[in-house]
Amino acid sequence: MMSRARQRHTGQQSHRRRGQALVELALVAPILIVFLLGGSQVGAIAYAQVSLDTAAREGARAGVVAPNSSIQAWDPLGLVPSRTVRAAPTSRA
Repeated sequence: MMSRARQRHTGQQSHRRRGQALVELALVAPILIVFLLGGSQVGAIAYAQVSLDTAAREGARAGVVAPNSSIQAWDPLGLVPSRTVRAAPTSRA
């Protein structure tokens, strides 16, 4: 059986350990959150870049492989915006 002094000392260590874990979490959590949000932003930027590359390629292809010789029958510049995502951070869908 444990003596009262030893029980009191063990209880204080338990509170100290919980406090230490809370401080460590408070120091590490913001860094982890920044990394997670930064990773998602990098993914969004890469997606927008690939989308713009694909739209430019399809617009150029539409300009080269015109279905009609009439300029009014097709619009390669109108094709590009329909194939892209909005890349501006303030744009609204």
